[in-house]
Amino acid sequence: MSNINVDDQGRVEGYGAFFGNVDSHGDVIDRGAFQKTLTDWHRRGRLPPMLLQHANGPLLDDAFPIGNWEHMEEDDRGLKVRGRLAIGNRRADDVAALLRMNPPAFNGASIGYVSRRFTLMPKGGEIRRRLHEIDLKELSLVSEPSNDLARVRYAKSKRSGDSADNFSHALAQLAASIPA
Repeated sequence: MSNINVDDQGRVEGYGAFFGNVDSHGDVIDRGAFQKTLTDWHRRGRLPPMLLQHANGPLLDDAFPIGNWEHMEEDDRGLKVRGRLAIGNRRADDVAALLRMNPPAFNGASIGYVSRRFTLMPKGGEIRRRLHEIDLKELSLVSEPSNDLARVRYAKSKRSGDSADNFSHALAQLAASIPA
């Protein structure tokens, strides 16, 4: 399943995390787990950084953001996000190019966080922890997300002009204009 969209202007939207499914670490995020951290971030007047691969590279440049998250909220499915890649920035341009491939060569989203409240589950089961409260530190675009549901669904090509492409763009604009 795919859940991050990207357009030619670098706008990104979708889900950074989902509630109720088991990720590759055995964690399950509960509804409401992001409420406190989102309130705290909004109080600071900003949102967590948009990073590439959780800034896990050997160079200082690897820790620089590749864009900004402009909106984050919990809905019934998970952590819904909207932001913008810094088009013109080398790394953001590389990410956009990888997203535009068919199929995308790069297609995941992943949260960097500290677990504030959680329940350890019995050993031997599929679920290791239930996460009740998360302190969100960053949200990265990644090649292999821990939560397999957080993947790219659509990256709009720079080549526009066909009617399906124009219809998709108009539909995306219409959807973005509807209040949540």
